[in-house]
Amino acid sequence: MTGLSRPLSAALGAVWLVGFDAAAVWADETLPGDPVAGRIFAEQECGDCHDVTREGGDFPLNAAPSFRDVAALRSTTALSLRVFLRSTHREMPDLMLTRDEQDDVIAYILSLREN
Repeated sequence: MTGLSRPLSAALGAVWLVGFDAAAVWADETLPGDPVAGRIFAEQECGDCHDVTREGGDFPLNAAPSFRDVAALRSTTALSLRVFLRSTHREMPDLMLTRDEQDDVIAYILSLREN
C-alpha cells in the first residue's frame, strides 16, 4: 500500500461510518404529521373504497387494500407512501393532497404497522 492509499482508505472508512450512523439516526426520527388527523381525513376521503380502520375488515365489493394491509408491507415507507400519493392511478381518483394532508395520512398509515 502506498503512503496516500492508507490515509485515504481510513478517511473513506470514517466517512462511511458517519454516514451509516446518520442514516440510523434519520430512520429513528419522528415522522411529521398527525396520525389522528390522518385517520379523520382517510375516513372522509378514502373510506368509501378502503378499510381505513385499525381493526381491518372485508370490503367485498372492491379490491382496494386496507390501510392496515398497506402498512404491513415491507416496502411501505414514508417515502414510498409520499410517492404513491403524488402519482396518478387508474383505479383511484386524482387526489390533490396538501403537504400537511400527505404527512397526516402517511403518519396514520404507518401507525397501523404492527411491530
